[in-house]
Amino acid sequence: MKKLLMILPLVLLLCFTFGCELRKERAEKPAVNVEADVDALRDWVNGNYAAADSGDLESYLGFWAEDVIWMPPNAPIMQGKSTIMEYVQPFFEQLTIHHEISIEEIKVAEDLAFTRLNSVEKYTPKTGEGEPVELNVKAIFLLQRMPDGTWLCTHSIWNSNDPLPTLEGNQ
Repeated sequence: MKKLLMILPLVLLLCFTFGCELRKERAEKPAVNVEADVDALRDWVNGNYAAADSGDLESYLGFWAEDVIWMPPNAPIMQGKSTIMEYVQPFFEQLTIHHEISIEEIKVAEDLAFTRLNSVEKYTPKTGEGEPVELNVKAIFLLQRMPDGTWLCTHSIWNSNDPLPTLEGNQ
């Protein structure tokens, strides 16, 4: 019993000490400015699409994390900036791209965020041969704040807002 009475104050002292340290760590963490983060994420979306529309592949790739994961419609998952570059380079070389975007939602949770948007996309062959293709797309981007404070996209998923064609007799 005497040992318990001697150990109990030590345990309480340790708990108090560690509890104070945790509170101190939380207090030292800078306050999150959600409004500034939302503005930065809106700038990320607008800059990403502006780079695509201008055909500036190097600038466009600057919006993506090195190990980014893309989940495009009707295609396998793509991972990494080099894979993304191989995928988009022919589009940038062969097509004039134009996006009209509508940001529907931006949520921030400390160093992680997501954006949800709709986009009407028009792809016109640079050769002038062939008809432009217009797509009505929805997308979600998952982003992470980098140590320098910038946001990069780590995951992207998108698909069409247009219904799939139906087969006769299957309505």
